[in-house]
Amino acid sequence: MTDQNILKTTKTAFGLLKYSMQLKTNIILMIVFIIMGLMYEVMSMFGGTGVAFYNGAWMFALAPMYIVQLLYSVFMAGVIQSSGIKKAVMTDGAFMLKEIVTLTGFLIIAVCRYFSFKNGHNNADSILFGLLFFGAFNILTSIYTIVIYRFMYAGYIIILPILLVFMLAPLFNDALNIFKGDLAGTVLSALHLSGNYAMCLLTAVGLLLIDALVFYFLSKGLYNYSLDERVFKRLLARVR
Repeated sequence: MTDQNILKTTKTAFGLLKYSMQLKTNIILMIVFIIMGLMYEVMSMFGGTGVAFYNGAWMFALAPMYIVQLLYSVFMAGVIQSSGIKKAVMTDGAFMLKEIVTLTGFLIIAVCRYFSFKNGHNNADSILFGLLFFGAFNILTSIYTIVIYRFMYAGYIIILPILLVFMLAPLFNDALNIFKGDLAGTVLSALHLSGNYAMCLLTAVGLLLIDALVFYFLSKGLYNYSLDERVFKRLLARVR
């Protein structure tokens, strides 16, 4: 697609959000995750320690799921079910909206953790590890988002447990003293990234590039599979 077509598709996708199911509820939930993520990141700048460094990352990583969910629900509602622009909006449009939210979150995380690292707060490895955690967790949420809206049970049985392990890993680490109580330090040392903000940032950018490619090509590859109505029925039932 040309730059002009991409911009047009993105504008179309954004405009269609007003026809999505439970628009206000999902927007509120997305904003709540963004605000909570921002709070945790700001806490890290003022010397917060421990799990807060992970929480901000995964909360920002969950936010893009809501924007994609809103766009998918437009087509499930049959607003433009037979439209010629359906494929472009569901693939390229969804990709662009997701990336806007993802990169906004990453920019906030990168800036906050830069100042936390430069200010010499304790737990430097946790500060840096959060950058990698954000990138890796985004890859998982992209796979989960695309798969669950087409194959509900596959999403619940295969991918959701992996997401939960990622989300709870810091808590398990503290409770069970895994890796001698230093999950972040162990991972960064193994990757030879300990104490190096620039390399951790570049690694996170690489993970986000992988995330973008996974989302783009997976959404293209699974486009011909119909959206699973059961997912949206559960969504509607949950927010009534």
